[in-house]
Amino acid sequence: MPPPVFQQKPITTPPAGAAITVRPPTPATATRVVRDDLVKTPPVDTDVKPLDGPAITGPVATAGDDISTVPGGVIGGSDTVTQPAAPAITEPFVHVENMPEFMGGDAALAKYFQRNLRYPPQALRAGIEGKVYMSFTVNSDGSITDVSVLKGLGYGTDEEASRVIRQMPAWKPGYQNHRAVPVRYNLPITFKYE
Repeated sequence: MPPPVFQQKPITTPPAGAAITVRPPTPATATRVVRDDLVKTPPVDTDVKPLDGPAITGPVATAGDDISTVPGGVIGGSDTVTQPAAPAITEPFVHVENMPEFMGGDAALAKYFQRNLRYPPQALRAGIEGKVYMSFTVNSDGSITDVSVLKGLGYGTDEEASRVIRQMPAWKPGYQNHRAVPVRYNLPITFKYE
């Protein structure tokens, strides 16, 4: 079956001497100015019933650790209630604008692993080689927490990789919107006997 043939319509251009007219959009409604004494206000319902039940109080939903003041914090009252602000709990990010980095870069990280990683004797006897995939959180202060093994080799390699990552010095934290934030970081560690 032959392929379909498409025909394009020829593009027409206006004649050389033709003028193009551009009109501004027309306003939807005309603006009307009225004196204040002629404006009619809707009636206000002054019969407000109080809510049944106890007054509700609780933490103020603002970010930060300082004390926040909310006017009319108690339902049915006009007093000001002062309570500590709720702490901002953030889950670690997976990807941010500026990812966390080991102090000194990747070359310093490789040197750190060469100096501190010990090949487990069980893995050495069994001839185990490969990669252990680790995951950890770099907090906003650069500290390392929540170390876990994503994919391990066994024979003591998982425990050795966890030990070395837990003992790592602080990293440069990750940044999102110019603020240091916790970031979940994945790192493969290669075990190879030479």
